Amino acid sequence: MHKLPVYRVVGLAWLHLIRHKFDLLRLGGLWFLIPIGMAALAPALGQAGDPWYGGIETAIAYLAGLVVARAWIRHVLLEERRRGPAPVNGGAIRYLLWNPVLIVLAALPAAPAIAYAVLGQDSTYVGLAKIAAVVIAVPFVVRLALVFVPVAIERDGSKLQAGWEAGQGSWWRLLAAFLLVAVSGYVVTLLLVIPIGTAIMAVDPGAALADHPSLKVVGHALTLLFIALTSGLLAWSWKALTQGEAALPAR
Repeated sequence: MHKLPVYRVVGLAWLHLIRHKFDLLRLGGLWFLIPIGMAALAPALGQAGDPWYGGIETAIAYLAGLVVARAWIRHVLLEERRRGPAPVNGGAIRYLLWNPVLIVLAALPAAPAIAYAVLGQDSTYVGLAKIAAVVIAVPFVVRLALVFVPVAIERDGSKLQAGWEAGQGSWWRLLAAFLLVAVSGYVVTLLLVIPIGTAIMAVDPGAALADHPSLKVVGHALTLLFIALTSGLLAWSWKALTQGEAALPAR
């Protein structure tokens, strides 16, 4: 059993993204042009604020993100290089299907709390149930996220068992790594969003920033960034946990 070197895997996730940014654009750029185009064209099409239109846009971005995540894990661990976008093949479809399975598995331990949060009547207890559901589910979400790696690289044997066993004894380290990626990614988000939001408000003080097409376009671009970071983090964490820190590149 190997311990997770938190700072190294977070650093490698960022470093791999920076070094291979054009590979990421090739893998995910075309896929994310669809939701980006939908966001940019929504006002012209008269669909700004339409929940159905927004739902379709979000669903396409979500599916595109999963396809790119699989390709990025393979890019890290198998050094798989492609000249075009991330493929939708049998492996990608299996990766997509694993997503709802892992969501259900992570939610099962918190099922009573989730049920009360949804069906409960007392607002105080509903709030407590929501907190309890998150606290209970988080360790399982973190551990089960590693299952995506053996699924992505199409490892022989039980993917669920392999992913679960890889994180044994390191779930809190995995959690710390995810938090570091989230915080660092949030800082980058602010550096991009604040200037754009300020410019929008200077031109149109009455603009609704949350629904503004420019910020939605930036949001989809940032989603691609976060996908690369989190899937890269999972890939490097898998390598460190299954092969030891010595298997990681020096820098």
